[in-house]
Amino acid sequence: MQVKKGAQILVNLTNDAWFGFSSAPYQHLAMSVLRAVENRRPLIRAANTGISAFISPSGKIEERSPLFVEATMIREVHPVSSHFSFYTRFGDVFALLFCAVSMMILLWCWTRTTGRDNKNTQAHLKNIHKALE
Repeated sequence: MQVKKGAQILVNLTNDAWFGFSSAPYQHLAMSVLRAVENRRPLIRAANTGISAFISPSGKIEERSPLFVEATMIREVHPVSSHFSFYTRFGDVFALLFCAVSMMILLWCWTRTTGRDNKNTQAHLKNIHKALE
């Protein structure tokens, strides 16, 4: 992650022409907002077909260009040298921990129901066998 290496401003250069007038450029803008917030850094997004934007560390879109409209935007952006955010420090540790705990719970539930179902199935088969005799 560049922020850990000292980046004070994030820049996102992109080619969204592939997606035309679909929702993809708007989704990419939303992802840029999340990237700015999770790292607590201002983000400058420059897209050849729009949507270009200036995004504050809090996620506010300060200025943006429309989709497929030629535009020039000039804005003063101040570097941020604040402390690292939780995400910058630890990355996906929380998500990985959540996945590990979820897998353990699922495994525990599966082992409990599998054993019980197996016993019930065996008892049911014995009853069927007795009925057929």
